[in-house]
Amino acid sequence: MQDIVEFGTTIQHMVRDGREIAVAMAGIPSAVKPLLAANEGKNPVTFLRRANRIEIGLISENEVARALREPVEAAGWSWTEDALSAACEATGGYPFMIQLVGQYAFRNSDGDEIAIDAVEKGVGDARRRLGELVHEPSLADLSQVDRTFLVAMSHDDGPSRIGDVAERLGVDAQYAGKYRRRLIDAEMIQPAGYGFIDFELPYMREYLRSHPASDAMGQFSMWPEEES
Repeated sequence: MQDIVEFGTTIQHMVRDGREIAVAMAGIPSAVKPLLAANEGKNPVTFLRRANRIEIGLISENEVARALREPVEAAGWSWTEDALSAACEATGGYPFMIQLVGQYAFRNSDGDEIAIDAVEKGVGDARRRLGELVHEPSLADLSQVDRTFLVAMSHDDGPSRIGDVAERLGVDAQYAGKYRRRLIDAEMIQPAGYGFIDFELPYMREYLRSHPASDAMGQFSMWPEEES
């Protein structure tokens, strides 16, 4: 955070001096919002609010394949058909996962062709890295109650019914609905049809299931007191 603040301050000074400069930055929305939040009018990067923000969203399967294939071919390498298909599926269309899966599949390949075994190992490496860079900090910014709600969701293999989540937590639907709204606003979950919710970030369910904190947060009988 401090590095970004210092960078933003430097850019702002250059803009004020009339320097010809262009800056492109990328980040997940849940991390960008607090960065731009006001800090008693002294946040040096609030000028970035005037920047043109583009929400990329999920990438189509064809574009994922193109994004994975073209850099590899430019380096004189290639994918096997099954390896490219598996890599595309593993990204879930999530932009950062495209970068991670491609990077680690390339690193794990033997020779100038990326085969399925390199993809399988690369996907595991990519998921761990995604956990370190995205899941862990995203969860750290949440309250204990919010995290417990997410753990309750992680017990489902697909979208969770809000009534089931409330039952696991031992609370009524209205109370659970408050945290549903909070987590949607935080872009951690998304509506998935009437009465259902799902994770916004790819592999968050798997991360919560495997992370040691899941065991501690999974004691739903210890549901925390409602926060103000």
